[in-house]
Amino acid sequence: GLDPTRLFGFFITGIGRLAPGATIDAARRSSTAVMWEWTPTVTGLLPAGVRPRDTRMTTLVTSYREAMTADVARPLAVLQAAVALILLIAIANVATLLSSRSAARGRETALRNALGATRGRVVRQLLTESVTLALLGGVAGIGVAYALVHLATHSDAVSLPRIGEVSMDWRVLSFALSTTIGAGLAFGLAPALGLARGQLAAALAAGRSDAGGGHRASRRMNNVLVAAQLALSLVLLVAAGLVLKSFRHLVTTDLGFEPAGVTTIALPLPARRYSQPAAISATVMQLAERVRAVSGVGDAAIAWTLPFSGNVNTDGYIIEGRTNVAASAFETQAVLNAITPGYFKTLRIRVLYGRDFSVADRDSVLPVAIVNETLASRYWRGGEALGKRIRLTGDTTWRTIVGVVGSIRDEDVALESRPHEYAPYAQTPDPRPMLAIRTDGDARRVIAAVRRAIAEVEPGIPLDNVRPLDSWISRALETRRMTEILLVGFGFLAALLASVGIFGVMSLFVTNRYREFGIRLAVGAEPRNLVQLVLREGATLTLAGLFVGVGGALLTTRWIGALLYDVSPTDPIVFVLLPLALGSIAVASCYLPARRAARSDPLTVLRAD
Repeated sequence: GLDPTRLFGFFITGIGRLAPGATIDAARRSSTAVMWEWTPTVTGLLPAGVRPRDTRMTTLVTSYREAMTADVARPLAVLQAAVALILLIAIANVATLLSSRSAARGRETALRNALGATRGRVVRQLLTESVTLALLGGVAGIGVAYALVHLATHSDAVSLPRIGEVSMDWRVLSFALSTTIGAGLAFGLAPALGLARGQLAAALAAGRSDAGGGHRASRRMNNVLVAAQLALSLVLLVAAGLVLKSFRHLVTTDLGFEPAGVTTIALPLPARRYSQPAAISATVMQLAERVRAVSGVGDAAIAWTLPFSGNVNTDGYIIEGRTNVAASAFETQAVLNAITPGYFKTLRIRVLYGRDFSVADRDSVLPVAIVNETLASRYWRGGEALGKRIRLTGDTTWRTIVGVVGSIRDEDVALESRPHEYAPYAQTPDPRPMLAIRTDGDARRVIAAVRRAIAEVEPGIPLDNVRPLDSWISRALETRRMTEILLVGFGFLAALLASVGIFGVMSLFVTNRYREFGIRLAVGAEPRNLVQLVLREGATLTLAGLFVGVGGALLTTRWIGALLYDVSPTDPIVFVLLPLALGSIAVASCYLPARRAARSDPLTVLRAD
């Protein structure tokens, strides 16, 4: 429970339910007014003479849903759209294959009609077959989905809000069942109706390899389906290509520091023994000194927070002689951190001008600060920042700038560095420090020795979150990595389905013209001419699908712009290479049907006639 006698200041987060008819904006205005009324009653929260209204400080009110899903809402929406596209491609694919299969059953269906079977009975039979096929696939899919959901909910590789609550409940199963039956009806209806309309005389006159005009209608429908598959597949492939390229840029981005070889440890000091700043400062400085002396430790330092650990603290800052508190104090924000000497050396952050902190920078001497290049470049050139003074809007202490360091990305790899202000830990102690250790060899052996050294200084410190600094960065990229892996997988699956679809269509094309190809060969046509004929037909179909797909990709990839980093939604490399790759795969899928056409046996065709 909260201690009513303790001063908490502005670092409290709460949760509430809006009154009927209230809005978030109204809640923000009324809670801000309460804060403005309360703040002057507490001594020390604001500098003397500064009114809360002049600071432009407000309470931060947001919906709980937005707070939970802000980082993952867009990636999940993109993945959901990708799943819908895969389902459409799969339905079109199976419809194409069933239509190809129906070409061989035209004579059978015509005979059934001649023997008294009604059109409705034929349609029911064929729909029963397609729905049975869909249900078999659906049951297999549910089994695979159950295994994957169990894997996702019990794995650290997937980091999503409330992922532990995801399960295959009755709602999911009902959706899967209805989708399966709907898909079975969708991909079985057109072929069934096409067969049911078959003409007996035409089917019997055409022979087994041709069912008359029904084949032409089936072929036209299949061409449309395959072109649609190729178009949707290209949209998915382009989206996956953009996300993949973006992620590759992210993982190679210069963060401004070197995380490799650094291990982090949280060191919460016992609250009852460390309530006074002097005790905290003395123990933290002693801990840093003892850890640096451990064999195998290259460098070590202690800080309020470490990059990507999620504990970012910000405040407005004022440059002496340059900023008016009432005008823009809260609009100008800096990330704050208190560090011990050696922090920049441990993380390999460049000191551009001036000096690092030293053990002489204690609470009894001149208050000093180090700023990063992002902050310094707003007001000065080069080393002009040295000797200037800066203070926070929530503090009355002016600090003299003694150094300028390189800017780092410590919150999100995709975001540019914000202004940073560093202060000596001895001048701004906190009882929840974090330790960063750069090791020369086996980190596990060194950490064991570090544990013993810390216990010698303060046995009551529980070492928490002992993990490589790389893992913090990896965690920050988890959602992007998950999106990349799934989208790339969906893209390859879509390309495979589209290739199978065009293979089926070209097989139907060859089957329907088998008699013609045999006669062509009988009168002297070269086999390579037939190969070229089939490949040309497949290439025409492929170009039509790719043309539509490129247009669709140009329209849809702008929607995923929020997921991209340093990559344009219309990146020319992706929009050239991936259509070429998909087109090559699609044309290659036509080669086997083309070879079969070239091997048509004239004697078999003529003997059948």
